[in-house]
Order: sequence, then C-alpha cells, then structure tokens
Amino acid sequence: MPFLEACIAMREGLKLVATKVGRSNLYHETITIAFMAVMFERMCLDQAADWENFLEHNSDLCDRALLTRYYTPSMLESPMARTQFLLCDHQSQMEAVSVRN
Repeated sequence: MPFLEACIAMREGLKLVATKVGRSNLYHETITIAFMAVMFERMCLDQAADWENFLEHNSDLCDRALLTRYYTPSMLESPMARTQFLLCDHQSQMEAVSVRN
C-alpha cells in the first residue's frame, strides 16, 4: 500500500479500535504518522527482507521510546500533537542524526 494510503488506513483502524474499547481519545496523530514514516523508510531500505528478518534488523521499532529520537516528550504530550501531525522538533532531530552517523 502506498505510504499515504497506509497512514489513512492505520489512522482509521486505530480510531476504530480505540472507540470499540471505550477510549476514543486514545488516538494520537503525531505518534501514528511519525511511526509510520520511520517504518516506511526502513521498509524502503530493505525491500527484500521478510517480516522476521525485517524485525530482526529493526528491533528498535518495537521500542516505545523510538520517537524520542525525533521528538521531545513535551512536544509529544502536547494537545496539538494528539490531533495534528507535527514535524519533529529541531533538537530531537539533531540528536537522531548524530546517533545515525
């Protein structure tokens, strides 16, 4: 599925699950789209990998703290981040770049 379509499908699926368990306010737009972007980038870099190999080489995708490489906690905790996709903040992005290099 193309990236934007996958993001829409993920958003709708997560909102549906949250509503069904009585927690419709649980959905977080920035976390969802940012995680999808990181996963999509990794998938593009390793297109031949099956799921088991992909997960083995990208185990950090299972780390709840993954997005702290890109966002400060205060930014992710903001009400706006919950309802609108926010780009990563400069400080966290610079830290993420230095970790990769």
